Amino acid sequence: MEIGSATGTTNINNNLDVDGDLNIDGGDLTVSTATFNLANTTATTLNLGGAATTLEIGSATGTTNINNNLDVDGDVNIDGGDLTVSTATFNLANTTATTLNFAGAATSLNLGAATGTLTVANPTITGTNATALNIFSPPTPPPSTSPAAASSG
Repeated sequence: MEIGSATGTTNINNNLDVDGDLNIDGGDLTVSTATFNLANTTATTLNLGGAATTLEIGSATGTTNINNNLDVDGDVNIDGGDLTVSTATFNLANTTATTLNFAGAATSLNLGAATGTLTVANPTITGTNATALNIFSPPTPPPSTSPAAASSG
């Protein structure tokens, strides 16, 4: 059954219930409302763009929210300058990775705030190209060398 002519617009003024698949040959599914819900009530698995080699979501500005965990099988490239969190504790590569390569091209590395504690749990720290290690702390007073302390032996 064909509805409408080969050119022009065919309008359906009520809901459209399609029991089979819907094929769109024109390349676009467009809407005239500010909010569009796609498979937003019953579907628990949503397959989208299975053959896509590039997937664009959203405009160049704004926010994209993902409400569940995100599992990425390839690499992640972040073009912005920040990876931010809204929690007081952030775990990065904290479960499986036994070797962590970090900031390999960095010529300067800033770690932590001006106050606080840095904990390094490993017993060995190796600087493969280090020429100096500067640790700034208040000077420790030398041990007492008074005559009473020296002769008590």
